[in-house]
Amino acid sequence: MPRRRRELTPIPPRRPRRCGRCTMFGHDRRRCHLMWEGEEPEFQYNMTRNNWRRHCDINAQYVAAGGFSHDVPEPQPPQPPKTPFELACENKCKITETEDCCICMEKLGDKNTATTACGHQFHFGCLAQHTRTSNSCPMCRAAICPEVPKRNLKLPPADDVMRFAAGASAALGTAIGNMMSVDATQVEFVTEALGQVIADTNLSLMRNIHRRNQ
Repeated sequence: MPRRRRELTPIPPRRPRRCGRCTMFGHDRRRCHLMWEGEEPEFQYNMTRNNWRRHCDINAQYVAAGGFSHDVPEPQPPQPPKTPFELACENKCKITETEDCCICMEKLGDKNTATTACGHQFHFGCLAQHTRTSNSCPMCRAAICPEVPKRNLKLPPADDVMRFAAGASAALGTAIGNMMSVDATQVEFVTEALGQVIADTNLSLMRNIHRRNQ
């Protein structure tokens, strides 16, 4: 009677070294990114992403050899710090019911009532007058109006403004000369005067825009 051949069971590959803190492959507790908690968010994110990339490479090799995949979510970049207005909005707008306005100490009615993001109620006129001198809530000192970030404006240089003014004044001076039937000397004089006025106006406007966005 012929002998039966035993089917060889494939030996699973040895699991790679895994961290006891974050469970990623490729490093141990001493080199774990979680040891750097409290450092700069950008530095900690770079450490976490480097360890995550190394884990993905080792995990792919482990799966190709017959092992079970160990997936770890991709780390997300650090979020910018929240503004005081956003922190106030985290109050979920829980309105604090009150009968009196703490600014003028008079009764609150059904109308002419304003509610801040932190949930406190005031007379609209009282709150509008208060925001002229302060942006904090009279009750909890939270931000009332959000701070609009200033944008970096790329304004054209002065030479480009002068060339634009010269081109615009030349066409305008020619049109004026044709309508008034003046000679070339007077047309040239009017063109130069118009170009200087256009250039000065545009440069003044650019300086004011730049000053307001500093």
